[in-house]
Amino acid sequence: MRSRTTGWSIIVTTTALIASLVVPAGAAAAAAPVVKPMPISVVKVAATTGTAKAKATEQLRLRIAETLRVRALTFSAATGSLTTRISSVNSIANRVQKAGGKVAPAHTHITAAKRHLSRARTLERQTVASFKAVVSATDRPAAFAVARKKGKLATAQLKLAQADIRAATTDLRKALKKLKTS
Repeated sequence: MRSRTTGWSIIVTTTALIASLVVPAGAAAAAAPVVKPMPISVVKVAATTGTAKAKATEQLRLRIAETLRVRALTFSAATGSLTTRISSVNSIANRVQKAGGKVAPAHTHITAAKRHLSRARTLERQTVASFKAVVSATDRPAAFAVARKKGKLATAQLKLAQADIRAATTDLRKALKKLKTS
């Protein structure tokens, strides 16, 4: 299979040969100097370089958008679940307190869980903004690293909130056990 440049050179050679046969020698000498056109492959690369960059940038933007969509669904489900658990553990703590149990440690853990959940939401908003900024960043690998780091911090805050809820549940079990034995 011939390359395009070989085909182009055949066309140019054939055209030059026909021109030399048709045009008299004196007229060819008097004509303006012939400018050799650039091969088609060079012209196509020059014309598509800007388009290829734009296409790559658009594909990156779409991949980031899809990743953020999935991340938003996952994060929303996790925060919804944690919010429900915090609410139910808080409700149980209030009932145990009304019954005379000591639930101060559980309330401390519930407050910490709420604080971690709030911090996770804030970090998640920053993560989304960081990922969206990657497309226009001059140093994309560094921008990705910053965005990933913020995302991991948001996830870590969710895990801390989960740990606080577990600790609050454990404290409530101990308070209930003491309440039943007394």
